[in-house]
Amino acid sequence: MPTERKKQIVNNLVERLQPASAVVFSDFTGLSARKMEELRNKLEAQDGHFEVTKNTLINIACQKTIYGELTQEVAIGPTSTLFCSGDPIPPIKTLYEYTQNNGNLKIKGGFLEKRALSREEVISLAQLPTKEILLTQIVYAIQSPLINLAGVMQAGVRDLINVLRQASDKDQITPSTTN
Repeated sequence: MPTERKKQIVNNLVERLQPASAVVFSDFTGLSARKMEELRNKLEAQDGHFEVTKNTLINIACQKTIYGELTQEVAIGPTSTLFCSGDPIPPIKTLYEYTQNNGNLKIKGGFLEKRALSREEVISLAQLPTKEILLTQIVYAIQSPLINLAGVMQAGVRDLINVLRQASDKDQITPSTTN
């Protein structure tokens, strides 16, 4: 029979899961408390909440939302959960970079906008450029042809002005040499 404390934990997890834009599960075996706190602070600064969760309780919470049951890969071993609100890429990228620098932290899988993600899909997501970089690339791709078009159009006008200037200079030179 579930205790009142466990019911409260599940309710808190459900409250974190429902508005989350992404959720990432990781295995934190061997990660020191100091490293865990350091990671937690980095993620909090990026609208991410990182906490250790019991597999059975996070599984029950997922079942109470539209996520459903956790996969076997996620439900085994110690689990920490990253809940992302807002743009999920920066906190996921930070978690992934942390796994690269600390061999003790391993991504297990997750959810993005209510869709289940494998470990590989989470890593692919972490390797995407940030939203700001993608927007910059789009603006540049749209702007580049326009800049080239403006340059071509200006070149025609510039060439016409040069021809007229040369003709004018020629007219000025010709009468003075005949006198």
